[in-house]
Amino acid sequence: MDSKNVIIYVAGQRFSIRTKDSEEYVISTGEQVDLRIKGIQNDNPRLNRDACAILAALDYCDDMRKLSTRVDVLRDQVKDYLADGEKLRSENASLKTEVEKLKEELRALREKKAVQQPSQKPQQNKGVPYAKPQNRYGVQSFSNTKEVKNEKPADGNYHQFSIFDKDIK
Repeated sequence: MDSKNVIIYVAGQRFSIRTKDSEEYVISTGEQVDLRIKGIQNDNPRLNRDACAILAALDYCDDMRKLSTRVDVLRDQVKDYLADGEKLRSENASLKTEVEKLKEELRALREKKAVQQPSQKPQQNKGVPYAKPQNRYGVQSFSNTKEVKNEKPADGNYHQFSIFDKDIK
């Protein structure tokens, strides 16, 4: 970009600035300096223009140094965050590797178990086991599937109690 002359007015004086920055940027910077000098003049009416300009320069220098210190602190924090992030990425990669190894080990154990028990089906829970009919008292027991067992005692004294339809025979 070619340098150009930009004219600004600060504290009532005209300045021609040769710069490579945009004209808008240079003009807005000049306006900020002008406002700072005018603010110092309003707060200290006995000070001349040169003293106000020096105080404005000191203010800007102070602001710049404080901001520079803050930028250094932020840079250090960013470096720490990047180091922590890299450490976490490394840890994450090793954990992913460990998970994959464990998955492979689990798969191998499942295959080994399947080879040891090839045709066994998983056992189903058949519920509470029910007693066979007690011939001594002539009582027939029932399962939870409403299946009636037709076993009659040999002596002919048989009473069937149905808990489902409440009939006594």
